[in-house]
Amino acid sequence: PRDYYAWIPGWGLDKINTAYSRAGKIGYPGGGPALIRATIAYNFGIPIHYYAMVDFTGYRQVVDAVGGVDVVVECPFHDTYPDPESPTGQTDIDLEPGVHHLDGKFALWYVRSRWNTSDFDRHRRQQQVLLGVLQQARSAGMLLRIPELWQLYQDYVETDLGLPELLYLGTVALRLDERDVHSYFIRGSQLITPWTAPNGGYVLVPDLEAVQAFVQRVMQPPTESR
Repeated sequence: PRDYYAWIPGWGLDKINTAYSRAGKIGYPGGGPALIRATIAYNFGIPIHYYAMVDFTGYRQVVDAVGGVDVVVECPFHDTYPDPESPTGQTDIDLEPGVHHLDGKFALWYVRSRWNTSDFDRHRRQQQVLLGVLQQARSAGMLLRIPELWQLYQDYVETDLGLPELLYLGTVALRLDERDVHSYFIRGSQLITPWTAPNGGYVLVPDLEAVQAFVQRVMQPPTESR
């Protein structure tokens, strides 16, 4: 969760989503991505091998580039967003339970909204759209066009993945059984507890032993029989 109270190397305890901006203040080598990588490694023991970063515009373009995504909406979803492209300056999004095909604009709103939901539900929707991007890229044959699309993606994705790494990962994605993709996120009173930090900010304090056991469980490789 963005309010997870984490130890940020070189800075101290703070919300985990501040790690990127703290890098500039302390002059961390490698900047924001490097400090995020170090923060995740320190707090969870999970190595981050590569990163890819997009802003809101890039997010829309990535989703549109694969032709939009299909998402399964499980509960009625209603929200109103500021929309400079609308004559009224805002747009309503109303999704009833069922399968919906979202373009980049609506996919961005779908993953950002928490007006009538929670930050935890937003985690679920973000992971849902990421899997939808993979599914759409596979069905559209885009994984076979990585060299062709490489220059396009460089315009709105910042990453330390090079073309050789992407070509290799593309072959992995082609063989991947999506039923073996599992998503997890940290929530619930057994793992984190709401608290007001000394600076007055709302944070989620982890039960370190419980979080460690959770991470070990979800990161272990599948058994050989599978």
